[in-house]
Formats: sequence, structure tokens, C-alpha cells
Amino acid sequence: MAYVCLRGIQKLEARRERDGLWEKASDDMDELLLVMTVFSAVGSAMVVYAVVAQLNTIYHYCVYKFSFQSYGSEWAVVTGASGGIGAEFCRLRAARGVKIILLARSVEKM
Repeated sequence: MAYVCLRGIQKLEARRERDGLWEKASDDMDELLLVMTVFSAVGSAMVVYAVVAQLNTIYHYCVYKFSFQSYGSEWAVVTGASGGIGAEFCRLRAARGVKIILLARSVEKM
């Protein structure tokens, strides 16, 4: 974007020198600089917004301590509770006093 605007300024300067239109080229340059300033401000605002959104995501997924108690529920339904992550999740929730409904394919493993 900056290259396009810079190229436009160079073309205006060349035209001004060729045709002797000092005043007209000066007005065109002012308009072009205004457009460049507006695009730069909008682009900067978009970059700041994207950075803030990413930092917010990082905070909520990495830093913020998630708690089921914040939902006000004492119950949890866990699928795949016969082994692996589901079983460990059940152990952790039960240690915190949450009542759990276990769902699994094999009753023998439970």
C-alpha cells in the first residue's frame, strides 16, 4: 500500500515538472497524503484490534483458571468415563465434590 502511494507521489512530481503545473500538483499531493494518512490510521487500528483479540484469547485459554463451580452446577456428565482422559476427568471432578454421571461403552472397565 505504501509503495503504491509512494509511486503515485513520484508520478505526480514527474507530471508537475513536465507540465509546469506546480499549484495543481501541490493540491493533488495534499489529497494523496490525506488518503495515505487515513489508510495508515485504519490499518493501525486493525492491527491493534487483532493483537488485543489474540491477547484476550490467550488469557482466557491459558491464564484464566476454569472452574465448573462458576456455572453453579454440582453435576457433570462425562462420556468415555471407562478409561483415558474421561476416567481421569471423573477422578478430578469427584475430588472436588462434583456429582458425576458416567457414560461408557464397556461396563466392565468402569
